[in-house]
Amino acid sequence: MQILTEYGFNKRPKSQNLTVLQDSIRVEIKGHYSNIDTTQYRSSFKELYVGEDLLEYESRTINGVFVNRFKTFYEYDAHGNWIKRMTYENNKLIKVENRLFRY
Repeated sequence: MQILTEYGFNKRPKSQNLTVLQDSIRVEIKGHYSNIDTTQYRSSFKELYVGEDLLEYESRTINGVFVNRFKTFYEYDAHGNWIKRMTYENNKLIKVENRLFRY
């Protein structure tokens, strides 16, 4: 597990990134803090990877209110290559990609 905190020039936290690695799975959670006038805004983003493939992306506001979620599902051939990738946004299918391999 790795935690990285960035500070603004006013010495307040600007963002914090948490990365967890377990075998081929990587989870990255990024939190951002913003100040506009006297109001403080915070948001967080979670990304889940297997290898370098992004499987899930989720964003939330300061109150934990769900904003957006992307999920990707893969179908593989007998050689372990993905042949179909389906991307969903908020549980609606938005993109299908097919790959053809000749062996």
